[in-house]
Amino acid sequence: MKIECFRVSPAINVLGLLAGKSLNAGLALSIVRAGRTLNQAAEDIEAQRIALLKKHSVLGEDGEPVIVQKDDGTGKSVGVCQLRDEAAFQREFVDLMGTEVDLGIKPISAALLGDLAISANEIAALEFLFAD
Repeated sequence: MKIECFRVSPAINVLGLLAGKSLNAGLALSIVRAGRTLNQAAEDIEAQRIALLKKHSVLGEDGEPVIVQKDDGTGKSVGVCQLRDEAAFQREFVDLMGTEVDLGIKPISAALLGDLAISANEIAALEFLFAD
């Protein structure tokens, strides 16, 4: 099963919510397995994001990106990488997020959901995991 990278994080968040609910054993096992696979995908995506930051950042003497303080829009100061070309970074990051990742997992039967109370937003984040 392949999905775009941008769908990984929202799916992990919803699986985390479901993991705290009482579920039938088949669905619970499928969710645990999917979560494990998605977490690995998220780690791989994060490693690629960090590589992009290093590629496009001003590097300090230690070879690491220079961190500068910026206002986050709420009056708080946050550390961000000082980029040489923010537009180039953004283009490559958007490309990364649109890249498909092969999860190598089988779809979960939608029948396992039974009468589970789940919002439309939550199901939208997980739709790719389920087969009719």
